[in-house]
Amino acid sequence: MLLRLAGVPRQDILLETRSRNTHENALYTKELLAQHPEIKRTVLITSAFHMRRAEGCFAKVGLQPALFPAGYYSIDRRYTPASLLLPAEEPLRLWGVLLHEMAGYLVYKLLGYS
Repeated sequence: MLLRLAGVPRQDILLETRSRNTHENALYTKELLAQHPEIKRTVLITSAFHMRRAEGCFAKVGLQPALFPAGYYSIDRRYTPASLLLPAEEPLRLWGVLLHEMAGYLVYKLLGYS
C-alpha cells in the first residue's frame, strides 16, 4: 500500500471496504468517520477525471475532505510523420473514460447523489 510505503503508520489508516460505487463510498466513509470523532481532517484521493463527481458525493453527505486528484491522463506529443498519419488507440480509450465520467456525473445529479 502506497501510504505504508510513505511511512504512514498502519493505525492511522482507515479503509472503507463495503462500497460498490462512489455514492456508497461517501455514505460508508461518513459512518466510519463517525466512529472516530478524533479525526478532524480527511483527504479524498481519486482519479482526476472522477474528482468532480466524488467531491459532490462527499459534500452531499456532509463531508468536506481535502481533494487530491491523481491519475492524470497526458500524452507525450511528438509530431512525427508516423504520429500524424497513423491512428492511435489512446485517444479512443480516453474518449471512453470521458464519456463514462460525464454519464456518471449526470446520473448522480439526477439521482441526487451529488
